[in-house]
Amino acid sequence: MLELLRFIEESFSPIVVHALELIGIFMIIFGSVKALMIFFKSGMDLNNSLVKITLGEALALSLEFKLGAEIIKTVIVRDLNELIILAFVVVLRIVLTLLIHWEVKQAIITGDIQRSGQAIQPVFYRNNEVKSTDSVSNAEVAMKSADDLSKK
Repeated sequence: MLELLRFIEESFSPIVVHALELIGIFMIIFGSVKALMIFFKSGMDLNNSLVKITLGEALALSLEFKLGAEIIKTVIVRDLNELIILAFVVVLRIVLTLLIHWEVKQAIITGDIQRSGQAIQPVFYRNNEVKSTDSVSNAEVAMKSADDLSKK
């Protein structure tokens, strides 16, 4: 029975670790491409918080998968040096994840972005400027401005 468990550990653990690492890599790629698209749609506005938040959330999610892979690696560790290195990697990934989540929360608290369900929505300011233009086009902003002016 013990040999069966050892066989399962040695056979399936590396496969699961590599699968989780691969999922994390794909999430980083997807989040980077999405943030880049938002960046280009906003006219390459370096002050667009939505780009930073979108990329940050993708990185945080990918770090969660990579952290899961690191935790499974603890089962495979054979000596103290590997365990120490693994512990540093886990701590570093936890700190990065916490910092990214904190930055997203700060952007929501300061009003740079707001959440509507699971989607990030741009924030309209009093002069009808849109700080982030992920789901709102310039035509929609112009229509909103015209509607506001006609109501006055």
